[in-house]
Amino acid sequence: MLQITNKHRKEKCTLSRWPAQAIEAIIKLRYNCGVMADVKKITRKVISKVEPETAQKEQVEEEARPVRNKKGCFYCQNKTVPDYTDLQTLRRFLSDRSKIVPKLKSNLCSKHQRFATRHIKYARHLGLLPFTPAV
Repeated sequence: MLQITNKHRKEKCTLSRWPAQAIEAIIKLRYNCGVMADVKKITRKVISKVEPETAQKEQVEEEARPVRNKKGCFYCQNKTVPDYTDLQTLRRFLSDRSKIVPKLKSNLCSKHQRFATRHIKYARHLGLLPFTPAV
């Protein structure tokens, strides 16, 4: 990987797709034609080397880990659909500040998260759920 710095324009460009020899040849041509450019080779530093024995042990440990069961969607498990009249279940998806809880915290699938959000907003509009927490 090469980093090209143009002295006149103060630009930096990192090239990694072309082979290094081709890039160096292009830069030499440009330099000879009057374009001033600095070329620096960028290399990645290896922080620590892993011995082959420890690498094999890590692979065995990774295979031995149990697979974590993912919690399913509340509505998919019960085979129901969110409804604006069912306030008890809709309150499960509101935070203590009356904000709609994101999908990762509510453990809903994308489809039911959208439906729940729509019905929470509809219930708020009808006055069944609060927009702000009670003081």
